[in-house]
Amino acid sequence: MLFPVLQKLARNYDFTLKIVGSGRDKIELDGVKIENLDWKLERELEDFQSLDIGLYPITVVGNANEDWLVGKSGFKAIQYMAIGIPFVVSPVGVCAEIGIENETHFSAVTEEQWYNSLSILLELFKERQEMGKKGREYALKHYTVSQQTDKIANILLESFEGYQSKT
Repeated sequence: MLFPVLQKLARNYDFTLKIVGSGRDKIELDGVKIENLDWKLERELEDFQSLDIGLYPITVVGNANEDWLVGKSGFKAIQYMAIGIPFVVSPVGVCAEIGIENETHFSAVTEEQWYNSLSILLELFKERQEMGKKGREYALKHYTVSQQTDKIANILLESFEGYQSKT
């Protein structure tokens, strides 16, 4: 879905599309400079830090169905925010609930929305930095390990209490 958008963008902007973990040896897209890397845990943080803009398109392809997509984790969106990278995401499932649209990221469904969002981020360096900064602040406010640990502990405690009341 994004290939035509990226090709159109490449006619107007100079950028390199960095793809990490595609599982393919070679990816080519006419007119688009591509850096294709294998995913490696020991390099994951460095790979994220090397990005200027994150892409998180979610579409029904291959065997993926809508139920799977709605339940798909928004972890990549949280990773982008945590590292201070503005991103564009398909507002599907939990991804529609993460961050603050137009402050920490852009949401896009149509090719036109993807193009417009990415062109803004490619053109406006200061705005891109500000969006990344707001995303980082949001991640620190909502997604730290201790905050998530407390949520999980509360869920487990409630489940245990519910179990005890039934026995």
